[in-house]
Amino acid sequence: MEISVLRQIDYFATKNNLNDRVDTRAKLIVTLAYIATISSFNKYTLADFLPFLTYPLFIVIFWNIPLKLIIKQMISVSSFIIFI
Repeated sequence: MEISVLRQIDYFATKNNLNDRVDTRAKLIVTLAYIATISSFNKYTLADFLPFLTYPLFIVIFWNIPLKLIIKQMISVSSFIIFI
């Protein structure tokens, strides 16, 4: 991981946003429930996954995370996902 990416992540971690006001246990429970729900679907039914895009979009919009940073991280990880 590049130093500039780490600096960007650290910068957004220090900002005051909606994320700071939500209890950490609640975020963990919601995220685990989201992962469990997504993993229970058949991987070839992409149309069924469209409603589940609302949770990641909610996080990006309300926690002020730049989309460019997320796409950059997704591209670096996608090469590993292709081989699964």
